[in-house]
Amino acid sequence: MSLSIPTDYHYVMLSACGIALSAMLTSTMVVFLPGSHRRMVDLPDQGSGRYAAKLKDEQWRKAMGISRGHMNFIELYPVILPSVLWSGFFFPRLAAYGGMTVAISRVVYAIGYATGDPKKRMLGNLPANFITLGMLITATVKSAMALIYE
Repeated sequence: MSLSIPTDYHYVMLSACGIALSAMLTSTMVVFLPGSHRRMVDLPDQGSGRYAAKLKDEQWRKAMGISRGHMNFIELYPVILPSVLWSGFFFPRLAAYGGMTVAISRVVYAIGYATGDPKKRMLGNLPANFITLGMLITATVKSAMALIYE
């Protein structure tokens, strides 16, 4: 199987940079959003330490929502990025659009999660997960077909 970089692959790389920037944005939200546990107490912890014990239940729930929104993104980052990059070899513009949609959706997801009501994260969760799954399936099927019919 020979692999050549499509002429439109620079869009895919731009999309990958957008995904990295959105990961950095959600990381920044953990520190600077109102309600962040890092702004509520003197020193940060992961929500289960003695500093988190100073928070009221509602403050703790909101702080954990902000933190979990970012961590969910980081947990899926190793799936999202290769899906965009690999499917971009077969459908570069579609992968680029999908990657940017995922980047924006993950920020919407984190903002929804940060409200303290986990149901509000679904607006960003559904598009991001379906697009990522679609790109992953596309890359897998196209690669398998290329190997079988070579």
